Amino acid sequence: YAGATESSSITKPVIVQLSEASRNITSYAVQPGDTVASLAAKYGISESTIRWANNLKDTDAVAAGSTLDILPTTGIAYTVVDGDTIQKVADKYKANVAAITTYNDLEIQGLKTGLKVIIPNGELPTNERPGYVAPVAVRATTTTNSNAFVTGYSSGFSGGRTWFISAGI
Repeated sequence: YAGATESSSITKPVIVQLSEASRNITSYAVQPGDTVASLAAKYGISESTIRWANNLKDTDAVAAGSTLDILPTTGIAYTVVDGDTIQKVADKYKANVAAITTYNDLEIQGLKTGLKVIIPNGELPTNERPGYVAPVAVRATTTTNSNAFVTGYSSGFSGGRTWFISAGI
């Protein structure tokens, strides 16, 4: 209305442009003496990130002369498949939708099949980790319970007897 002065201001969000290089995965030629721990410290990412990106089991040793993928941040590299949504990916990898969206500039285009994205602070599910062996159900043959099943996860031999860690008997 007439005579009013504008005393408030509108603050627009600032869009921070990340450089292309800050989101790229680096190929690193392993040097003698390098370990997963030393490389994680050098690049400021978690040891798990290095292991998961390179399908390394829980070991600290890496072979000199081999090449490792180094992610630009702690998390997971993921290739989008048909039916994925940002929410589904975030739920599966225990990550934040906004972080995935922002880090990968998905605000406009969203996920597209075949697109490789970084999931910041994502956690690889146990059954997708390097070296994972699925438990196998084995039918037990006992005289007391012929319907007992035991997992093939752990067994041992002691004092002439074989033991199993069983479930669902």
